Amino acid sequence: AEDGIRDKLVTGVQTCALPISLRLTPGLGTRTAVQLIQAFRTPQAMFRASKSEIEAAGASSGLARNISSGCAFEDAASQQQRLAEVGAVLVPYSSDLYPTQLREIYDPPPVLFARGRLELLETLSIGVVGTRHPSTYGTAVASRLAKDLADAGLTIRSEEHTSELQSLAYLVCRL
Repeated sequence: AEDGIRDKLVTGVQTCALPISLRLTPGLGTRTAVQLIQAFRTPQAMFRASKSEIEAAGASSGLARNISSGCAFEDAASQQQRLAEVGAVLVPYSSDLYPTQLREIYDPPPVLFARGRLELLETLSIGVVGTRHPSTYGTAVASRLAKDLADAGLTIRSEEHTSELQSLAYLVCRL
């Protein structure tokens, strides 16, 4: 199943840089990015739109100029290469693979950077977040809690990719 999901994402190699461009476009925040994706249906259509069409969809003049200029494409191509090097993929908001429940939150991210068992994106899950400088005690407690929750059948999602979390059977992705 994972190969089929990964194949579905990889088929649009040239267009993979477009969702990354969303994150790199100056002035484009999460809510506006999702609003524009909903208006244009795909990042591809949004980046093909004219400045006036982007403004008509709710973007400011400056933001519409940034989007229509494609100023983030070069950086996006290098980010796409880095994703491939670490075995990660993009799951844009417009993808069928984007988690249904995540779409329903107030401020869903326009793109997820993920690696691992992508089919687990739709399972009951819990996010593990923390500080950049955790204490030894905090790390031990978080690792134990994540392991116990994974053993209970929950999927663990984490920004941290530590060796303790890597060992969990249900680790899905790095968001």
